[in-house]
Amino acid sequence: MESKKNKMSVRWIITVLLTVLVLLIPTDELFTEQIRIYLSGTVFCVFLIAFELVSPMLVSIILPTFYTVSGVAPMATAFGSYAGVFIWMVLGAFVLGNVMDETGLLKRLAYRMIMLMGGSFSGAVFSVYLVAAFINLITFGSAWVIALPVIMGIIKALRLKPGRESAIVCFAGMAGTVDSGVFMYIPSSIVMIDNHVQSVIPGFHATFFTCFIYNGLILAVSLLAIWLLLRENKRYNQKHNVKAVSGCMAKEYFSDRYHEMGKLSVDEIKSMVLFLLILFYMIASTFTRWNSSYAFMVIPYAAFLPGVGVGKKAETALKNVNYNGLFFATSCVAIGVVGNFVGFNTWLTNITVLLVSGQGALFTCILLLLITIVGNFVLTPSALMSGFGGAFAQIAMAVGMKPIAAVMLLYFSANMIFLPHEISGYLLLYGMGYWPIREFVKQQSFKTVLYLIFFVIVIYPFWRVTGLL
Repeated sequence: MESKKNKMSVRWIITVLLTVLVLLIPTDELFTEQIRIYLSGTVFCVFLIAFELVSPMLVSIILPTFYTVSGVAPMATAFGSYAGVFIWMVLGAFVLGNVMDETGLLKRLAYRMIMLMGGSFSGAVFSVYLVAAFINLITFGSAWVIALPVIMGIIKALRLKPGRESAIVCFAGMAGTVDSGVFMYIPSSIVMIDNHVQSVIPGFHATFFTCFIYNGLILAVSLLAIWLLLRENKRYNQKHNVKAVSGCMAKEYFSDRYHEMGKLSVDEIKSMVLFLLILFYMIASTFTRWNSSYAFMVIPYAAFLPGVGVGKKAETALKNVNYNGLFFATSCVAIGVVGNFVGFNTWLTNITVLLVSGQGALFTCILLLLITIVGNFVLTPSALMSGFGGAFAQIAMAVGMKPIAAVMLLYFSANMIFLPHEISGYLLLYGMGYWPIREFVKQQSFKTVLYLIFFVIVIYPFWRVTGLL
């Protein structure tokens, strides 16, 4: 007990010291007082979560309130995420997942997936990755919301509690949904890539395969990361004499559970129809330019309608929504919005240009990766792409690289994170409560280091040999 108190005290001291250190950074024309105050409050709140010092709900209140009270941003900006589509889109996703869970559809899908992968824990984890990646492919990058019910279905089918095993399932799911988007064709990203490269090479156009040609090897590193995490988990269980999840699993067990469910119930069919409607809407919105968020703001609530809905199961689904995670995810959106408002992204871009000036290609690539990792702490991937893409293209020209290589490097490094608030998809799944922050930080730190090593020894040489650089 005393040891636990000492650890908490140390964490509080580190959090306060880091906040004070930020406040001691001298200001100038670029690094303004407003940016310094913004960074201090952001660092404080980030480490409150990283060290699990307070409840996520409390941080969701503190963060935008600090931005407002300190004068960093007006209330409309600091709390703007509560008036935007994000919170309502996420709420709809939570409701849909819970409806599918209440009707039993998630268990049925999860049992079937596990059976197809041999009935082992490792097979279930890899099936989550493959299914999530497939959904991401057919929805052109929208799987980070749609695949959540599938991920949660596997966790609940395996009867996992928040811990190492549930975190590995979450890791695989996000690798399939978010990380795979780096090498898949996503129209919105292609447009952004074209705009940045065209700023230095007019007439440039990325093709359907451009992202895969440059970043397709990430598929290998993602699968390697999942395999290494599974291996480490097996070793941990053996060392500490913990009964492994895979040890009590068998294909026959899940086959029995699957057949016990009998035929699809009417409510299961209804919840499946809702899921498919959203899936088709997301695919169609890529071509029709419909607002993709509307699907989650409208369709899930058909479950509450008389006749076509699922009755009391829908009410239970709404009550079981993780509102702590919902509010935390929404407030974290303010980090990127306020960072852009105070000019932090402009300052970081200028620093990047200064640091890489006159350096070689490999040094430049590594430094750009590190700069992006820092930027991830306070900027969303879209903010990074829009704010840094043009600068990266210009930097590439200055050191003799192809501009598209630098832009794809930025795209590649956007998923090299440490904390859940850095990417909406990760934050959303973290908010479901099955991804403990300690496991999250360990896994993502491991993945980020693995990405760096993999880039230096595999991707960079591949780019040079093939002339992509």
